[in-house]
Amino acid sequence: MGVLLVLVCLLLFTRSREEFRQLNTHFSFRKTDKIPYGTYVAYNQLPALFPKAEIKVERNAPGIWKSLDENGRGQVLLAVTPQVSIDKTEVTALLRFVGNGNSVFLSTTELPSSLREAIGADIYGVSFDIFRQFAPDRPDSLTISLAIDSGKIPQQFNYPGHSIDMQFDRVDESRALVLGYSKNGRPNFVMLRIGQGQLFLHLAPMAFTNYFILHNANMAYYEKALSLLPASASVVAWDEYFISHRNRENKQSKPNWLTALMNLKNSEGKKPFGAAMWVLAGLLLLYVLNEMRRKQRPVPVIKKPANDSLDFVKTIGRLYHDKGDHLNLARKMAAYFLEHVRNRYKLPTNKLDQQFCDALHYKSGIDLSLILSITSSIEVLEQRTSLGAKELAAFHASLENFYNY
Repeated sequence: MGVLLVLVCLLLFTRSREEFRQLNTHFSFRKTDKIPYGTYVAYNQLPALFPKAEIKVERNAPGIWKSLDENGRGQVLLAVTPQVSIDKTEVTALLRFVGNGNSVFLSTTELPSSLREAIGADIYGVSFDIFRQFAPDRPDSLTISLAIDSGKIPQQFNYPGHSIDMQFDRVDESRALVLGYSKNGRPNFVMLRIGQGQLFLHLAPMAFTNYFILHNANMAYYEKALSLLPASASVVAWDEYFISHRNRENKQSKPNWLTALMNLKNSEGKKPFGAAMWVLAGLLLLYVLNEMRRKQRPVPVIKKPANDSLDFVKTIGRLYHDKGDHLNLARKMAAYFLEHVRNRYKLPTNKLDQQFCDALHYKSGIDLSLILSITSSIEVLEQRTSLGAKELAAFHASLENFYNY
């Protein structure tokens, strides 16, 4: 019974391990990835195929290469990618590079329209995007063949992995040499001579993945396909620009609703909606900048506080002066003077004697003779019954001299 239980456990454990051993189907095409659909093997075998060449990695667009000399010759650019996104300027730079006496090997399932127009070819089949969207888990296999040796039957190669490949719909054999075929016998690998160089177009990039190359004897396909490139090449650059810029052309060919409206033309060929949108954007920007200014209420002008006590004294003085009551006005002026001395110099004013005058002279610094004149006038005012205008004016002048000092 115990032995039977152990056997059942081992069977379940072995089955569980088999269920977890699933194929990694991530389509990487990266030279550093050792997964089935990476290109680690293809990249690391380049030194053996090109022993005289310097192996480099190119991450820049055609025309601004760092590892390749656009005006040089005897160089090779090798690109393996499911999609190629390249504009007309880059196509021109790529073809000019080939025409100067260099070789470009491009393995992809989608040739951009600008490149198809340049070489006068068209392709058909299940593209990488369609396969990834509708049949990523479908059981599949890839069968391709090479027709390098003239007069011999094309040699077939296959593997049980995914068969994401395309075929040429039409090939001008006066311009292109067919080097390989797909499973249904349609061309999928051609070479075009441009100027002094060669352009290789290969429509089955899965053939350069780790899974395909390491399956059975498929290494021969890799070696024979790349043997068409000049063995005397001085530089072999592995391209990673196209890997990093997949599907750029498709994204640009699907504008959003705003782009469509901006490009909408009228009968005269103008774009009134686009112009209106730019004007609206400018007005909105102007409004935002205007609202960003600091808003502050105007600061009110603060008037200098008026001396109400002095105004009151002046008003009372004019009142007594207009009535001709000079004595009473002089007494009021004397009382204001004594109040000023008490508040300013903290001196008692009950006795206006010599001691008071000396103390006021010491604290105020005013001439002692002026102080004595004022105090004597105040004492006289207490005994007078009337006062003339000139005497009032003289007393007022004495007080003003004291205040002004």
